[in-house]
Amino acid sequence: MDGSRSSSSGGHPAAVTGQADANVTSVSGLDGCRAKIARAAEHKAALEAAIDEWLSGQPFALEGRAEPGSNWFMVTFRERKAPPLRLGTIFGDFVSNLESALDLLIYQLVLASGKTPGSGNYFPIVTLPDRWASARQDKLKGVSDPLAERIRLVQPFNDGFNAHLHWLSILHCANKVNKHHVVIPTTISSTTGWQLTYELNRNAQTGDEIMHDLDPPGAGTVLKEGQVLARLRAISPSGDLRITRIQEIGAADVGIGFDLPIKLSGKLPDFIVLAEGVIDEFEQILGA
Repeated sequence: MDGSRSSSSGGHPAAVTGQADANVTSVSGLDGCRAKIARAAEHKAALEAAIDEWLSGQPFALEGRAEPGSNWFMVTFRERKAPPLRLGTIFGDFVSNLESALDLLIYQLVLASGKTPGSGNYFPIVTLPDRWASARQDKLKGVSDPLAERIRLVQPFNDGFNAHLHWLSILHCANKVNKHHVVIPTTISSTTGWQLTYELNRNAQTGDEIMHDLDPPGAGTVLKEGQVLARLRAISPSGDLRITRIQEIGAADVGIGFDLPIKLSGKLPDFIVLAEGVIDEFEQILGA
C-alpha cells in the first residue's frame, strides 16, 4: 500500500497537494459545511440503531437479594453485557464531523473576506474573554471584522461562569477526547428518581411499612456494575413481613450517554440543530 488512490477511469493516482486551491474550494460555498452536518446526522442515526441493538439483549438488570442474618433487602445494579466500544467510536465520528463543519465555515469566511485561507484557520472555541484577541488574530486571520464579530457573539465565554457548559465547549471537549485520548466510554444512568417496586411475602396490612436505609439514585446518576442502589426492609407488628423480589430494570428506566471530562446534569445538547443554526446565520449574511 503506497497511499495513492487510483481513479476508476484512467488508473492514474489521484493528485494530493499540500496547498489549498481557493479557486476550487470557493465554488462550493457552504455546501461543504452542510455535507459535514448531514454526515453527522447519519452517524447519529447509526448510533441510535446500535444502542437499540445493544439494549435489545437486556444488558443490565436489578438484582434483589436478602441480606444474610437480617431483614434487610439489597438492590444492586448488574451489568450483564458492557456497552460495546463501537458506540463510542460512532459518537466520536458524530462530533468530529460537526466540529469539522464549523472549521470549514471559517475557511469560507476567509474567502468571502477576499483573503487566502491558511493552515491556521479554524473555528475558535474560547471560554475565557481574555483569550479572544489571540484567537481572533490566529484562527480568524483573514476574516473581516464584521464576520469575526458574529463569531465572537456565539463564543462560550459570553456565558460567563457557565462557559464550560456551552454547547461549543462540550462539542470541542468530546472531539478532543475522541481524537487524542480514548474511545469515549458509554455510560448508563438513571433517567428519573426511581420509585422501587417490590413484591412482599404476603398482602400488606395496617401497621406494615418499608424502611429505606439508602434511597434510590436520583435522575442522572451514573450506574456501575455492583453498585448498591437501595437497602430497605419490611417492618410489621407481627414481624413476618418480608420483601421477596424487586422489579426488573428496563431500557425506559435508564439513559445512555458518554463519559466526558465536562460533567453534565442532563442530556447532551442537540448539536446538529445548534451547528445548523450557525451555518444558517452565515448563509444569510453571505447571501450564499
